[in-house]
Amino acid sequence: TFNQTKKTFHTFSMYAKNRQILSSNHISSLAEDKHGNIWIAGDGDGITKYNLQLQQFTFLPQFHFDNYFKTIEIDHSGNIWIGTNGSGLYMFNPNSDKVTHFLAQNNTSGLSNNIITAIKEISPGTLAIATDGGGINIMNTHSEKFIRYLFNPMETSSLSSNAVYSICIDQDDNIWFGTFREGINVLRKNKEKFAFFS
Repeated sequence: TFNQTKKTFHTFSMYAKNRQILSSNHISSLAEDKHGNIWIAGDGDGITKYNLQLQQFTFLPQFHFDNYFKTIEIDHSGNIWIGTNGSGLYMFNPNSDKVTHFLAQNNTSGLSNNIITAIKEISPGTLAIATDGGGINIMNTHSEKFIRYLFNPMETSSLSSNAVYSICIDQDDNIWFGTFREGINVLRKNKEKFAFFS
């Protein structure tokens, strides 16, 4: 953490004073919920919650298994969405401790790929999900249905690559996607076609 007043850093590592406080020293993603908790995704050993007020780390036993958790997003309802490197998408409800797991499906209304690189809530009930190999998924979190956007070499207005690594939403609600070696794609608000920048 960085103290803006003192201009100093405080470092947390996996072990402190002979006790484990983080699930991993390889931190892939951080997110803050509406209560001020910091949710931490680590490589290989799960998800950790840090309570800022109590200065206390809590491991989530639901996610203590060998996996690379790549990204975390918290939606407007407080649900924690977690993307993995090969095991699909998880939704964790911190109020009920319920975990919902989504894996890639052969049908077109399911998740397209199990490597999730970025997640962004683009409006209440709607997530944009970037994958490494399966393009972009737009998920309706109420129906749990997915709309896929994939690279099509026959269409100049399609996604430029199925390897998408980052998502950003601008002030006009356009969605920007960063790809692996194929530039930036922009999905304009209320449109189904992509603009491409390289």
